[in-house]
Amino acid sequence: MARNKVINILGSLAAMGIISLLPRPAIGQNQAPPPPLSPTGAAPAQTASAQQLDDMVAPIALYPDPLIGEALAASTYPMEIADADQWLRDHPKWKPSKLMDEAKKQNWDPSVQGLVAFPQVLGFLSQNMSWTTQLGNAFLAQQADVMQAVQRMRAQAQSRGTLKSTPQETVTTQNQGGQSAISIEPANPDEWYVPQLQSGICVGTAGLGSLSSSALSGT
Repeated sequence: MARNKVINILGSLAAMGIISLLPRPAIGQNQAPPPPLSPTGAAPAQTASAQQLDDMVAPIALYPDPLIGEALAASTYPMEIADADQWLRDHPKWKPSKLMDEAKKQNWDPSVQGLVAFPQVLGFLSQNMSWTTQLGNAFLAQQADVMQAVQRMRAQAQSRGTLKSTPQETVTTQNQGGQSAISIEPANPDEWYVPQLQSGICVGTAGLGSLSSSALSGT
């Protein structure tokens, strides 16, 4: 996918009230694996149900808005994700600035290049390739349905009290075309909190460190 097409995808998500195109956040660590799905690489024979989509997006539903947009776009390039993850592991001593400069020279989609700034997220997608492939297939075939699933997961977390504004992030609900849309944005554009499926808090600076917090599990 060309860079302008990726930008168009993210722009479409922004128009839906799902994401806002903001600076990249810091990365979370120690993500819980997504639930098991169907065999690796199998293209969906039929459209996924709402429950299946909910299961697919649950591991990333509480990511900050721009990061979830980039992760969804990247999931449509699973082999590039695997390549980028291995490439990142091959250069453990490179500083983040050099990694990003060199990533731009690789023959990867811009969304995959961008995830080099988030090693844990990139590794999570690479290590769960069956799920990543299915997520990408679903996003290509049912983009609107996938984004609605994200909203359902956010609404569930919000109703449980595990998704709410904090000094670190701002959670807002807006009316978009007669429907509620929950957005998650950082209170500080240079420091991002990435909710996880398990407890634990680690703080860091955007692109260099990490920060995670309890999410859908409510723990």
